[in-house]
Amino acid sequence: MQWALDLHESDATIDQMAGHHPSVESNESYLKGKRQWFHDYVTNQQKRDDYWNSSTYKTLRNAHKNAKVPVLMRGAWHDFFLDGQFDVFEELPTRSQSVFSIRNGHHAHSNSLVEFRDNQRFNFTMMLDWFDVHLKGKSVRSLPESGYVIQSNVNNGRTHFSSWPANTSRSLFYLGNLNSAGSCDGGTLLVEKPTSAVSVSYIYDPENPVESRGGAFNLVKGGVIEQGNVICARDDVISFESSVFEEAFTLSGSIKVAIKVSSDANDSAFTVKVQEKLADGSVYNIREGITSLSFRNGLDYKQKYEADSIVELEFDLTRISWEFRPGSSLRLDISSSSYPMFNAHPNVEENGALVASPIKARQTIFSGKLSLPVR
Repeated sequence: MQWALDLHESDATIDQMAGHHPSVESNESYLKGKRQWFHDYVTNQQKRDDYWNSSTYKTLRNAHKNAKVPVLMRGAWHDFFLDGQFDVFEELPTRSQSVFSIRNGHHAHSNSLVEFRDNQRFNFTMMLDWFDVHLKGKSVRSLPESGYVIQSNVNNGRTHFSSWPANTSRSLFYLGNLNSAGSCDGGTLLVEKPTSAVSVSYIYDPENPVESRGGAFNLVKGGVIEQGNVICARDDVISFESSVFEEAFTLSGSIKVAIKVSSDANDSAFTVKVQEKLADGSVYNIREGITSLSFRNGLDYKQKYEADSIVELEFDLTRISWEFRPGSSLRLDISSSSYPMFNAHPNVEENGALVASPIKARQTIFSGKLSLPVR
């Protein structure tokens, strides 16, 4: 929606547009007239819809498979394009000659002005070197070999990997003390599966959604942002914390979260946010994800959800390289909205873009686990 507002030089804010119900009509109010492309985009919600399987989209999705030259690809750890970039890079016919450089920051910027300028210099120099080698046939000593060039979140240093991720193992954590998880870090992340069965519930109100802070899907306000305790102090955010890690370690790959939940609505949404809580108490977002009950677990079509039935939601979060510092702990927040990064789910089974009156829903979490890719 931010792109749409910028394209049409609208004076409206993303909050206004994302908060309009029904959302299918928001283009007439905020984009200076009805835009058919916006209507088509928000109403075709199933990946199997003809809209997404037109010849144009099929061509775009497969264009990289015809690459005949080495490719220099640039991405950012909190850019919403990153997940697709990983797949495209590994599918390149010229993968063995190509380089994927991933910087800190989000789609439009880095996490600080100093970091932004350093990344601009680094990437611009590498781009010129790349052209010298592949267009002019020059020999350039500083150009990395094929593979990944990955920037650290701790010291901004860069490391080359011929393949990534590699040499990882899985560390499992289980949700514990659910009956206390309504307060910041009230729940626990345990290395042993809890034996007692407890649950925690909250009311999700689409008219009062949880605020987005950073992340990969904010066009200009994304990236890594200090989270504090304001959001997890809300009644509709369920929060878990691990014990303190004595030694440093690195996440390298996809974080996976699975939670068993129910809702008293016939459809709704759930969000997860994985964070690092430093020794000084500051908290920084690493990865987050969202899913609805009707499109749960990556399905490309809408399935029926019966109110109050218990289902497992699986989140396979975009791959990340993240260095945990000694004295830090792991925080996991679970809720049902992250606004305006994502439109607030209206809690009805109809097409959400057509719903004029959202309703509240009672959400319940019964159990869950988190799997970390540790290098």
